[in-house]
Amino acid sequence: MKKYNIAFTGVFDIENYGDHLFPLIFREKMKKKGIDCELFLFSPIGDVQQGYQQNYEVYPLYKLQELHDRYHFDAVIVGGGGILHYASGKQLLDKNSTEFVDYKVFETWVIPSLFAYNNKVKLIWNLPGGFHEFDYFYKPLTRCLCTTVDYMSVRDQYTKDILTSCNIPADKIYTCLDSAFIMKTLFKKEDLMSIKNKIIQSDSYVIYHANIHLPENEIPELVENLYKLKCEGHDIVLLPIAYTHNDQAILNRINEYSINTYGEDGAFTVLGENLNMMDIMSLLACCKLYIGVSFHGAVTALSFSNSAIGYDYMHNGKTKDLFKTLNIPQYYITNSHELEKTIQSIKTEGCHVELDQKIVNINHHFDNMCHILEEDYKEKDRNQFYLEFSQAIFEINNFYEKCKNYDDITDQLSHLDQLARATHIQLENLKYEHQQLQDKYLETVNQLEQTTAQLQKIQNTVLYKGYRKVKRVFKNK
Repeated sequence: MKKYNIAFTGVFDIENYGDHLFPLIFREKMKKKGIDCELFLFSPIGDVQQGYQQNYEVYPLYKLQELHDRYHFDAVIVGGGGILHYASGKQLLDKNSTEFVDYKVFETWVIPSLFAYNNKVKLIWNLPGGFHEFDYFYKPLTRCLCTTVDYMSVRDQYTKDILTSCNIPADKIYTCLDSAFIMKTLFKKEDLMSIKNKIIQSDSYVIYHANIHLPENEIPELVENLYKLKCEGHDIVLLPIAYTHNDQAILNRINEYSINTYGEDGAFTVLGENLNMMDIMSLLACCKLYIGVSFHGAVTALSFSNSAIGYDYMHNGKTKDLFKTLNIPQYYITNSHELEKTIQSIKTEGCHVELDQKIVNINHHFDNMCHILEEDYKEKDRNQFYLEFSQAIFEINNFYEKCKNYDDITDQLSHLDQLARATHIQLENLKYEHQQLQDKYLETVNQLEQTTAQLQKIQNTVLYKGYRKVKRVFKNK
């Protein structure tokens, strides 16, 4: 039986649970299908061991050609996640880092397209997702890069619409749910329960997850609702999922606030950043309820027929679309004010998600990938690649020329910056005035309560009651 060497690209050099699910799920699914393959993981930075104690080597994407010359890859698989864009951002590479580095996420799908074209290697997409429609000057570049893809699949209709807006034919794009939704068919619940029991023994617990972007003013109401769940008999487990997003700091802050508010009874179980992938999966797979901002935290809980509330204070479109696709949009919220009624709703109505047909569609997706992997390489239309690449340069150049015509753009930006600063100062002043008015209001309410109490005392005196009687007598005459 042939062994396939596969270059697998994605965000594997950063400890984020969801991204690391893609190679894990792929390996297990190929094993179940009886296909022998070795994955070589590639990421924008690389040169590290894969996180969550998995210990696979992660190579930098610029070494893709070098390793191909050595191992002769049969295919490149773009692993998944929200990577279909041209953006980069600042990122901590591990939980001990203090320095943010430029992280070029777009390399995870752009470099494979160029590499596959140059080396006549099959290129397979494993359900990546998009964030927003491409700017017009990027559309021909996107078409160019997609001409080298042998099998194009995306995880939602939104991403498919992004690609079709670039004039990529809809019938060339397969769409189904994120591949992580088949994990229940790959990992036995009893095995996960055994793993979970080594971490916590509770049989009834609620998992909460947040990252450092949780607004401070959300914490009081959040803690109040978590404490109510604890009083109902559920242990509250605060679970860090993305170690480089500083989850631990905010979860510790939430626990401290609860203890300060409710005493030692308010203490929650805060887990540390020493868990591996199977640990995290087992905790999510066995919980009564998941509440949190993590897309794949919700996916894992829902995959094992558990309840989930997408508490998405970051307003991620992918999470909103997920709950809408699963016909449970009522369990997607964006602030703590909605939390109490949503918890009550999920307790009374349940969280029923029909996944059978969706799992069939995901299995069909893996069949498609295996078919491409096993068939001979098909020559691409290189003329189309050249034409689209040329058009991309033309559109980008046109955009640049238009930008040069706006000579006053710097002045406009400076004016807007000054206006923003002035508005910020006004806002702070208004906040201060508002606080003063609030204090005055509370003081007035307090005085009114004292006056009312004094009046009540007077009305209860014998002298006052006598006065009322005399008044009625004179009134009757």
